[in-house]
Parts: sequence; C-alpha cells; structure tokens
Amino acid sequence: MQTSASGGVRSSAPDSAQAAGAALPVGDLAGWHQVFTDGFDTDVPEGSFSSSAYGDRWHAYDGFPDTFEVGAYSDDVLSVSGGALRMRWRTEGGVPLVSGIVPLVDGRWGGHVGGRYSVRFRSEAASRGYHAAFLAWPDSNVWDEGEIDFAEGALDGGVRAYHHCPGDPEAHCGSAETTAPWSEWHVATVEWTPSGVTYFLDGVRLMRSSDVPVDPMHLVLQGYVRPGWDATRDAVVQVDWVSIWYPDGT
Repeated sequence: MQTSASGGVRSSAPDSAQAAGAALPVGDLAGWHQVFTDGFDTDVPEGSFSSSAYGDRWHAYDGFPDTFEVGAYSDDVLSVSGGALRMRWRTEGGVPLVSGIVPLVDGRWGGHVGGRYSVRFRSEAASRGYHAAFLAWPDSNVWDEGEIDFAEGALDGGVRAYHHCPGDPEAHCGSAETTAPWSEWHVATVEWTPSGVTYFLDGVRLMRSSDVPVDPMHLVLQGYVRPGWDATRDAVVQVDWVSIWYPDGT
C-alpha cells in the first residue's frame, strides 16, 4: 500500500503536456489501446443532451438523489458549447441539481477490469457547496469493491485524488491533495493495471497504490453536495475532452 505523494514523475503519454491548450489525445499508447474519445464538438442546448447524438455515447443520471442525498441528478443541467461539455449545477425549488454522466464504450456501460482514463476540465464558476468527482466506480454498485477518485474536491479549492481500499472503502489506500485550482484547465489521468493504480495531474504523478480493484468498473463524471454546505450559487464545470484506453490483450 502506498499513501499520499506528490510531484516528481511525468507521464510519457500525449496528455503529459501542461493542461492549458492540451489537445484531445487520439491513438493507442504503449500497452494500451484506445476505446473511446469525445471532444464535444457539436453544440447542444440545456435539456437536450440525452435526446441528442450524445445520448448514444453517454448515459446521464436523472431523477434520483446525489451521493449524500442533499441534491438530485438532472440531465437538464447539461449542455455543449464552444467545444466543451458544460455542467451547470444550480438550485431549483430548494433542491441542488447536479449531474452524473457515464461514457458508453462500444455502446456498453462499464464491464471492464483495468483502464486508462483521462479528462481535461475546469470550473468556470465556483461555489463552495458543489463538489466534483471524476472516478471509476464498481459496475455492481457495491462500494466494497473499491473506488478510484482521480479528480475530486470542492470547486473553490484544489484538485484532490483518493484511492478507496478494496474491501475497506471507508479507508484511503492513497490520497493526494494539491493546490491546483479547479478554476484553471487541468488534465487528470488514472492508470489502472493488475500491479497498481497510478494517478496523474497535468502529466505529473501524484501517487500510486498497489491495492488494486479486481472487479469491473466504469468511469463517472459527477457532482454532489455535502450536507450543510452552501449551494445557493450556481457552479459550472467544463469538460473539454474525455479519452479512455484499455490494456492490450483485453
């Protein structure tokens, strides 16, 4: 098991460049074959994400409570403009509305063990009450199988990463806190292999854990509200692109 770490090791992959201006990485990498990309090139107004062509590539949560049952998931907060997905989290009727989206690789939700997930993102507007979490989550919805949070945190703070231990997910088998603000463009990447899970931010390794999930997981880009936190101000998270690779031979 390896606990928190920071800096030092730079990835050799295409998204190892500084995040500002980083292009969508397209193509296979050494040991990885690319299975999914989305650069969000077609504009879609709010309320039409799931009914657009994106509905064939993404599954959007809708109509049920968020992680702490403070807010609710709504696909009405999603839109695409200027080459980026926009998740405009806001409070309506006293209920904070957030989003959660899952990429459909080959039209499927999850079903895979291991992967390399990379996301370019920033927060356009920050509100202390809203948190973002880009993570790999068990297909079974059983937390005991582990959780890989490769970009998480309150939008008015720094980007963090957490590795929840398989078998004991309330514990962290690794964590990293950074001062990199959500308000700036960043590329977060995680590499999940049989030997370990390695977390990168802007191409620099934050940490690695040898406590490896062994059950199928899927990528989720989601928001949530913590109890007691002020979520009365809107928050906007932009996603410039998403790219996924699976290990060769799988």
